[in-house]
Amino acid sequence: MNASKLAVVAGTVLSFGTAYAQEPATVAPAAATPAAATGPAVMPQVITVVAVSGKAAARAGSGGATRQLKAGDTLNENDQVITPTKSVVQIRVGDAQVFTIDQLSRVIIREAIAKGMGGVEKDTTALEVPYGRVKFDITSTAIANEVQIAAPDATLAVKGTTGGIEVAAGQPTQAYGGVMNTGVFEVRYAGRTRATVTRRDRTDSKRPDVAMNERARRYVEAQDARAREGDESDLAQEYEQLVFSLFENLIREVGQDQPFDLFAFDESTGEFARGDVFGGDETFVIDVSNLNLNNGPGTGAALLHNGSGTTLLRVESGNGTRLLGLQLDSQNRPVGRFEEIATYSADGLITGLGTIGNQIFAVEDNGQTSRIVELPLPEGGQTSLSVVSTMNLNMRLDSGLAGVTADGLLVAFGRMPQTGLSNGDPGILGADAAILFLDPRNNYLAAAVSDVNGLFQLAPGTDVSEGTITDTQRVTGISTLLAPFFGQLVVLATRSTIDGVPNTAGFMILDLSPDPSSNRPLVFATGSLDSPVEGFAGEARGTPAAPMTLLPIVLPLDPSIDPLFGDLAFSLQAIGSGVVERIARAAIIDTARDGSACRNSSELGSEALLAALVVLRDRRAGMSQAIAAFRAALPEAHPCLGPDPFAFGRGSGPNPAGGVMGPLDPAALARQFATMRYEGAQVSNGQARSIAASMIIASAANPAACQASGELTGPRLNDAIAGNVGQPGGVLQAVHGFRNTLPPNHPCRTRP
Repeated sequence: MNASKLAVVAGTVLSFGTAYAQEPATVAPAAATPAAATGPAVMPQVITVVAVSGKAAARAGSGGATRQLKAGDTLNENDQVITPTKSVVQIRVGDAQVFTIDQLSRVIIREAIAKGMGGVEKDTTALEVPYGRVKFDITSTAIANEVQIAAPDATLAVKGTTGGIEVAAGQPTQAYGGVMNTGVFEVRYAGRTRATVTRRDRTDSKRPDVAMNERARRYVEAQDARAREGDESDLAQEYEQLVFSLFENLIREVGQDQPFDLFAFDESTGEFARGDVFGGDETFVIDVSNLNLNNGPGTGAALLHNGSGTTLLRVESGNGTRLLGLQLDSQNRPVGRFEEIATYSADGLITGLGTIGNQIFAVEDNGQTSRIVELPLPEGGQTSLSVVSTMNLNMRLDSGLAGVTADGLLVAFGRMPQTGLSNGDPGILGADAAILFLDPRNNYLAAAVSDVNGLFQLAPGTDVSEGTITDTQRVTGISTLLAPFFGQLVVLATRSTIDGVPNTAGFMILDLSPDPSSNRPLVFATGSLDSPVEGFAGEARGTPAAPMTLLPIVLPLDPSIDPLFGDLAFSLQAIGSGVVERIARAAIIDTARDGSACRNSSELGSEALLAALVVLRDRRAGMSQAIAAFRAALPEAHPCLGPDPFAFGRGSGPNPAGGVMGPLDPAALARQFATMRYEGAQVSNGQARSIAASMIIASAANPAACQASGELTGPRLNDAIAGNVGQPGGVLQAVHGFRNTLPPNHPCRTRP
């Protein structure tokens, strides 16, 4: 994976994030211009200001009034857009033409019309750029585009692609293809010289030939008094800026502990590559003689920040496990080569790496189960160590792992177990997919998203110019990136079905910032990679957040389940994702007297288990307590009971929490749940609806049909929730009130 391709991945975060996050206000279409009797129909296009950074102005015509611009404003033909220093304006013409106007620019909108004749539509736009810098993103394929951008000494003719033009006094006009450019556009210079731009080619009026520009690539700061003559400086960087250097420096200064950079190691070439959300990219050739390249799943990467600087970590596992480190300088460039830090003994393949502060974590997989383990750093000269198990989530985990410094969490990817509940329709991450936010320091599942809520679907306008992913066989790397104006995003390296070809190296970018209950599509960029990536690295510098303080154990524990899994704590959001209930059900079935009969029992499909999980959230060993409480309420000889009936409080057996407890009163648990209430904030952020919907699905007559019916996102449930704000047992009341409004045979009614 070369650095340019890595920059496509990291840079896409910003280029699509900004437009995706800041949608323009809805503007009524302009009135149609009557067409001539013998010509095509002509209609003015709507020109909308999408976003404004700093202060910018528009002037009507050459001598009209000037007004300050803001997002949602509309512009007209012959308007001029003027940007002072530290200002950027993004406009959209029609539905598919986006132009970003940089600081110190003047752009005149000469024409913006839609033509239609014989069923064929064409959007025609003409801009004039006396000076400044303009980037364009013309993406529509449904409607033909004809865009002309005129500079004093050159004219661009664009049909549908991405790129930019820079015009500065005393400098040759430059044009270039964008990072995501998969099309072609033409540049016509004065004197009839022409240049054809594909991919990330550059051309300028002094050196039109793109091949010559590739050998002598340069960047000119538009209208910068310090800009050098073209022959005075040759900046040998493949640096495609998605925002401009001033903005990048400001953002990096403000967010020093945020993840802006993405690192990867090309398993096919041994090259080390770095990309960032600002479009920067570098490739380094390093000594790989001591590495085991193409090691497959037994590979991972992470960044470790400590007092001695930053180290790029690499794990290699298969025939033994070893941890290696590559020192990086202050500019994140490699110093020397990878050196072995330690070797480890483990019960399975060690794959994926992530760091929280100075702690290193990985995924251990033995072919049947997966765990999160810690790789302790050597002390006192001891370099042969053992991994330490920290979490068992009762589900298989893929190779990817990443640390989120600001939150003190790891991001992992796994597959939910099959338990008789629907895991949702498979999205592009494949069947049973779930992304997990974990704190292995206290065994806490802080958050999760899954296909149960239909989240892993392509968002409207998803960029698929680098390849369309329809299914994913394996996630091979995870990282997080912070996109200015947008928020934290998750980047995945995958082996996926891309353009119909399975097991192809690819990537996708997901927005996990909305509440998962909103059913907002999360995937907004996908594509292929030049070569397989086994582990992204992108952990930010800084002090990680402290682990959450968990509530103490209050009920008996279930000794039949794995103790590490039983010690798991979880949040309300994680319950609402559907993940917690499914891994709990799987543990009950696996340890039941009769697993098959237990899976099909009405009790396992009732609200009892979900109620116990909700009551015992954010509590140490919440999983073990919830399963014990569920089993305590079952009738004698029920198939879901474990091997020892006294272990669940069904008598006077020992209480692992300490002391001796008599029979557990399941009615007390029900009363505790029945008195729970929610307020308006839980309605606004979707938590109340998420929990109610999960309970309805869990106990529905037909869970899959219930989920597909649309009722869980419709007005019936919304009205039931709104009507029980602040009421004791509001969630249960909302569930029952919702079901009372359904037709008798509706699949969301209670299972018989």
